[in-house]
Amino acid sequence: MRRPPSGSDDKKLEEPPFFITPAEELKIIEDQLLALQKVLHMVVRTSFKEKVFWTEADLNVLKNVVEEKIQKLEHQQNLILEQNDHSPEKWFVPDNFKRIGSRLFYISTKVNVDWFSAKAACRKMGGQLATIRNNEELNLIERKLKHDVGYWLDLNDLDKEGEFVTSSGKPASFLNWRKRQPDNHNNNEHCVQLINDYFYDSPCSTKHRFICEA
Repeated sequence: MRRPPSGSDDKKLEEPPFFITPAEELKIIEDQLLALQKVLHMVVRTSFKEKVFWTEADLNVLKNVVEEKIQKLEHQQNLILEQNDHSPEKWFVPDNFKRIGSRLFYISTKVNVDWFSAKAACRKMGGQLATIRNNEELNLIERKLKHDVGYWLDLNDLDKEGEFVTSSGKPASFLNWRKRQPDNHNNNEHCVQLINDYFYDSPCSTKHRFICEA
């Protein structure tokens, strides 16, 4: 998808970097491995069904790229497993949830992370990635966000293309897609971000701000 250009960050308020524990980092890697394995399965399936759009060479290149990423993640996973629980922690955990409407939310103001790391950060704060329940809540939250900046939400279609659910597997109760969204560009957009009132499907590995709910 094509997103609006990101606005410049306010340099006066620096948000401290988060850290996650080794166990949480392993969970992020496991999620990423699962997502990549599904992409690999999709590539293999595509090679039989959609040769009209993909050449065999294109599919082999994509397959090799995905397999290489899987190998790197598995190597990273093994390195973490070799470390003990006293390894240096990397993320600072804020606790400044604020009431917006009838619920409590935390809105990242500086940190940009991938969808899996955003999910882990919200869990570390005692919450979870946010889902927006209705248009009224969307309007209230949108007033707190920077224009032309993306914020991860707790919606994805990693399990089944086109069926957007929360991390717990519940179907989305509210969606406000931009025109021509979701488009699953390059068969690689399975996580949802919010930009300027609208939902966009995006690659889960791209880095954006995020919204948590308590």
